[in-house]
Amino acid sequence: MSDQKVEELRLPMAVLNRIVKSCLPNGAAISKDARTYLMRACAVFIFYLITQAEEHASSKKRKTVNIEDVMVGLKTGGFEFIHEALHDAFESCKASKASKVKITRKRGANFSRSKDDEDTPPFPLSLGQGLSQA
Repeated sequence: MSDQKVEELRLPMAVLNRIVKSCLPNGAAISKDARTYLMRACAVFIFYLITQAEEHASSKKRKTVNIEDVMVGLKTGGFEFIHEALHDAFESCKASKASKVKITRKRGANFSRSKDDEDTPPFPLSLGQGLSQA
């Protein structure tokens, strides 16, 4: 992997600063060189991880890398501790997303109108009458 490739695919500095700031104790500082080094290390890690994930996808005769491939890449790359944390976070995120979809569908069902209601406005006229007086 060339330095040019790593430099092209660096994280935005604002994102890196936010991550670093959240990890360091209050009042701690980090040099510009250390930030640059971290940015390059992140790019190298991502390259390594995606290579591991792509190899797993290829072994399964797939061209698309999915979450399973990334998780296997973490395990085979020796990052089990990251795998466990990410797996828990991913499952939590998936459950949260599913509940949001369920709530949205439920709200949509409550707001759907029948054919009898087509001639009736969706809101009572009294709600909009106060707006025209302004």
